[in-house]
Amino acid sequence: MAESNPDTTPQTGEKAIDTVRRVLLNCRPIFQSIRNTLGEEWDQYFDCIQEILKGLSRSEDVSDWAQALLVFVDSHPEISDDHSGIVFLFNELDIDLSPRSE
Repeated sequence: MAESNPDTTPQTGEKAIDTVRRVLLNCRPIFQSIRNTLGEEWDQYFDCIQEILKGLSRSEDVSDWAQALLVFVDSHPEISDDHSGIVFLFNELDIDLSPRSE
């Protein structure tokens, strides 16, 4: 059985919680811009983000949430630039927001 690579093993517990805190803090200005643009629809966007982070912290499959986020962003082109910034920052923290292809 192959050993897991610590750099690619999903984080759990306190380490995952710390990562989520850093993500939310680093993304705050971009999230605010998205929130200002979306208005009442902000909750739908942020719910997807939260569920992805929760699922990843528990090593769960988040592909359905990632797909829902992609569909939401595709239907709101006015946030695509800001969302690209979120994706970039998440990638810097080794968090993948893209849905898995099968």
